[in-house]
Amino acid sequence: MAKEDYPKIAQGLTRAGKFFIKALQDELEEQEHIASRTLYNSFKIDINEFFGSLFLDIVSDVSYMNLVNEGDTNGVVVTEEVIKGWAVQKGITFSNPKDEARFAEAVVAQLSQEYYTEGGKLVAPRRYNFIGYAFARAEGSGIISAIEDDIYKSIEAEIGTVFSDKVIQLTIA
Repeated sequence: MAKEDYPKIAQGLTRAGKFFIKALQDELEEQEHIASRTLYNSFKIDINEFFGSLFLDIVSDVSYMNLVNEGDTNGVVVTEEVIKGWAVQKGITFSNPKDEARFAEAVVAQLSQEYYTEGGKLVAPRRYNFIGYAFARAEGSGIISAIEDDIYKSIEAEIGTVFSDKVIQLTIA
């Protein structure tokens, strides 16, 4: 079952993918992980065929996605210049260069010990697991059932009675 052979099913999966991308972006905003919007804008829909089944994946090519999602108790290596640039993106201002340098130095020291910083946790207490929270919110809204029903209807319309004696299983996980 290639996606080109079943465009209505692929369209249904694409609609589902757009919903999940929006849920991920909403959660990143909730957790205030959007300084550069690089991760926020990185999500893509990938529909693949594997052993006769179509699979929907939401993918990102941002290397630090898992760090944002899970944190790191071993700390991360970052320079003071990177922190200063991040502060500008976040809209953090300083009354003088000395205060900016102290802030960058303190954040670099904290991040070398553990990501997330205590200051970050104060800004957004739910500072990790954006993927889990986004999917839990989607699951709780009932949208997954609605998407599954929509795709089932697309499958029935697309293949009709051709495969009526075969079992078709749809799982969104």
